[in-house]
Amino acid sequence: MSGLKTALLTFWAPGRALAQAADERRFFWPLLLCTMVMLGFAALTVTRADYVRLAETALEKTPEETAKLTPHEREEKIATVCKVAIVGEFASALLWPTTSVLLAALCLWLGFKVAGGAPGFVGTFAVLAHAMLPSALHELLSVPALLTRSAIRVGEASQLLPSSLAALAPEGLPLPKLALLGSVELFALWSVALVVLGMAHLAQVSRLRSAVVVTVLWASFVLVFRFALPTLGGAGSS
Repeated sequence: MSGLKTALLTFWAPGRALAQAADERRFFWPLLLCTMVMLGFAALTVTRADYVRLAETALEKTPEETAKLTPHEREEKIATVCKVAIVGEFASALLWPTTSVLLAALCLWLGFKVAGGAPGFVGTFAVLAHAMLPSALHELLSVPALLTRSAIRVGEASQLLPSSLAALAPEGLPLPKLALLGSVELFALWSVALVVLGMAHLAQVSRLRSAVVVTVLWASFVLVFRFALPTLGGAGSS
């Protein structure tokens, strides 16, 4: 079966697709599909994101320096921030799929080694690449909502599809708690389930053991990067 068919099979026969991907070490097509979708989504986002407001907010954080700027210098500063933000949007879309899969694969590979499994690193990378496909689907499904907006806040594009518990959060909830609720997200949990299936086959362990290892690693990531660090950052800036 071709790599493209294996990638598409992930959506309706995940057990079979993940086993094939792990055994045949295929990762090119899922990474290509994810990257293409994210680049396309970034292209739509930059035409609607309010980067000017982002730049003005950044200037407001340094009122003394901003007060010394001439109107022309202020416009140049805002234009520079907008350009950097747009370049960053495309760079993230281009590099994030491969980089995130690589880092996650390294953590999973080490985690399953510690848990008594015997996964190969390339096979682990292939499993993670296919498990990322739901995130690409999330962005595709967000396109209709994005097209209905003439302008959005920077960073709002990924939240247009109400697929996480953050959509049910009350107004005024602190950002760290909101980020924690946002981590409990349908497509992210779908990806976690795919990783469990793929790693159980690759590491030759039971699905229960695979689920425990994957859940512990995922929960650790969420608690550290989505809750603890934002909380500490907010405390430090207050």
